[in-house]
Amino acid sequence: MEMLVDSAYLPQFKVTFRNEEIQQRAKRFILEETASFDDQLSSQLSQDVEQECIFSKRRKKVDTAKQEVERYLADDSEGLDMILAYRRVK
Repeated sequence: MEMLVDSAYLPQFKVTFRNEEIQQRAKRFILEETASFDDQLSSQLSQDVEQECIFSKRRKKVDTAKQEVERYLADDSEGLDMILAYRRVK
């Protein structure tokens, strides 16, 4: 018996089985493995998106803190000189 295996993750191929029962077990196995892979992939994707959101919030906080420090230092001329020197080196 032949079964055409078509998966989003594998190229299409033909498999020959001795009997119907083995073919059905193979189909179930392929479907379960593909579903498991989908779950892992979607879980990883959601973690990546969550991390990106957290990192962007952290970046905003750091940028805000840098701006506050620069404003504080800019109040006196020596602090302003330090900021300008830092920017030139950077």
